[in-house]
Amino acid sequence: MKRNSFVYIFKFTQLAMTILKLPTFYKQRDLLFFPAWAYSLPQWILKISITFIEVGIWVFTTYYVIGFYPNVRRLFKMYLLFLFINQMASGMF
Repeated sequence: MKRNSFVYIFKFTQLAMTILKLPTFYKQRDLLFFPAWAYSLPQWILKISITFIEVGIWVFTTYYVIGFYPNVRRLFKMYLLFLFINQMASGMF
C-alpha cells in the first residue's frame, strides 16, 4: 500500500467528493428539478476518459508480465474486457 499510496489517496478523495455531493443530488431529485439520469450521464462521460487510461495502464503493464500469449488481438480483448468490467463496477457504485 505504501507504494501505491497516491492511488489510494486519490480514490479516497474521489469517494469523499462523491459522498459530499449526495445531499444536493437528493434534494434536487426530491424537488423534481431534473431526473437522476441527467445527473449521472455527465459524470459517466467525464469518467470514461480516466477509465481508458487506468485500464490501459493496468493491462499494458501486466499482460506480458503475467506471461499470456503474445498476441495483439488477445491483448486488446483483455483490454476491452477490463474496460467493460470497470464500467460495470463503476455503474454499480
